[in-house]
Amino acid sequence: MPEITHERPDPQETAERVRLMRDGLLNYLPTVISGLVSLVLVPILLTHLNLETYGLWIAAVAVAGTVRMVDFGLAPNITRQVAIASGNGARDAYPFVRAAAGAFTAIGVLGAVLVSLIGFPMRDALGLSGDTRAAAPAVFFLVGFTLFHDQLFLFSAAVLQGLRRFGSAAFFSLILTLTKGAGTVAVLWAGKGVISVAAWQALATAGCSWAIVRFVARQPGFHWRPGWFDWTLLRKELRFGLGSQLANLAGSFARQMPPLLIGVISGSAAVVPYHIGQRFPLAVSGFTRATANALFPAASQAHERGGAEVRAIVETGTRWLLMTALPLTIVFILLAPSILHVWIGTAPAATLPVFRILAGAVLAEALGAGALNVLWGAGRVGTVLAVLSAQVVVSFALSLTLLTRIGIVGPAWGIFLPAVAGSLALLATASRVYRTGFLAMLSASSRGLLFPSLACAASVLGLSYLLPPAQGFAIILIAMVSGFIYLGSLYGLESRGEERKILREIGLLPVRIVRTAFRRTGGVSPESAPR
Repeated sequence: MPEITHERPDPQETAERVRLMRDGLLNYLPTVISGLVSLVLVPILLTHLNLETYGLWIAAVAVAGTVRMVDFGLAPNITRQVAIASGNGARDAYPFVRAAAGAFTAIGVLGAVLVSLIGFPMRDALGLSGDTRAAAPAVFFLVGFTLFHDQLFLFSAAVLQGLRRFGSAAFFSLILTLTKGAGTVAVLWAGKGVISVAAWQALATAGCSWAIVRFVARQPGFHWRPGWFDWTLLRKELRFGLGSQLANLAGSFARQMPPLLIGVISGSAAVVPYHIGQRFPLAVSGFTRATANALFPAASQAHERGGAEVRAIVETGTRWLLMTALPLTIVFILLAPSILHVWIGTAPAATLPVFRILAGAVLAEALGAGALNVLWGAGRVGTVLAVLSAQVVVSFALSLTLLTRIGIVGPAWGIFLPAVAGSLALLATASRVYRTGFLAMLSASSRGLLFPSLACAASVLGLSYLLPPAQGFAIILIAMVSGFIYLGSLYGLESRGEERKILREIGLLPVRIVRTAFRRTGGVSPESAPR
């Protein structure tokens, strides 16, 4: 079995590796901003809406989110077909994309109608009273209207990702998130209620969705009009679409299963320590998934051209995910007690081990996320579904067994151990499919990361001794300094050429932001200042 070699890459290969890493960061940027906006909005909503009204809003959004999950895997299917066609310089995917656009429109209309109709029985199911009860149908109607335009936005984002225009997709996502967030705050500060909030979010989503649709329509071959769709074109890719949806559902179930299991077996109060302990690891897991998703269209293109290019994507993706997940995991594990204390004060006893175990599970997930997306993008959705399904079954059985024996820490181990096994299985499968030695792949992906990781851990421990992390500012400072030490040691000692370029971009990003802001506010840049 051939081994991975490390000859000096040509400029084109280096550029592709840099693009993979940059696309991963761009794909995660909207997730970061969305999370921050949510953190700001929750207390504002709680302050300006009473608990009953806020509960109505959460219920409507949850119903829409559940309906939105039924899309038959159209989004990844579009991304894959567009990536293959654009990589070949052909347009054979465009009829499928137009058919999928019609299907997205139909699903959006049906989903909007369904959510609107659910609003009437939900008035009684939620036990609403007074003005809140009267507002329920209008709120559900507006949330359904938002869902329809979300479908248009999702279709357009899938096309852009297939074209590997992650910067454009991230731009529109950021505009949507910030517009919805800022408008919601303004509406609430103006003294308006939940109907006005729902109306603004619907209006903002409609505007942004049509903007991105028009942007995609300007790309050659992607002009479309809402209308009936050609089922024969969609049926050819139905197997991949359904497999993709089942794989996504398996991943969602694996994340949602432990709290439900704990609640059923041990009662609702026992869910709280686990829920608190999983919040920060889930944020890192979101980073891993979003970053790894950038490999999907690249693998779809490369699969048509040959195995050597796909092997490079697996190696680059796995190494990049490990590089970025390692410092976050180290900081979370070592500073977990301080983070929990600053965040919520006195945490339940089981929260700390749950936090640390799940942080380790995120790192294990990062090990296999690259191989998962490469296999998926190459059309091997059956393989991905088989591994994820086995992981879910083992995780459920292990979590149930350990929960009854060692308490709520058990489900955390039930997530961690199958995550390790599943990631190794995915990496081994990718190594076998693309004829690369498993140990060679593992070594190439992790080579040179030990010393930067030790430097990061040592700096966290040392700074914690000098600057006790009893406040949020101290924790942020320790994390930032330790992160820069990690990046610095990686850049100076262990990184490759393409990694050095990305690390330079990350290090210079604050300087570029300040310089751009300075210029746009009419200031004089350092380069043009009189001497």
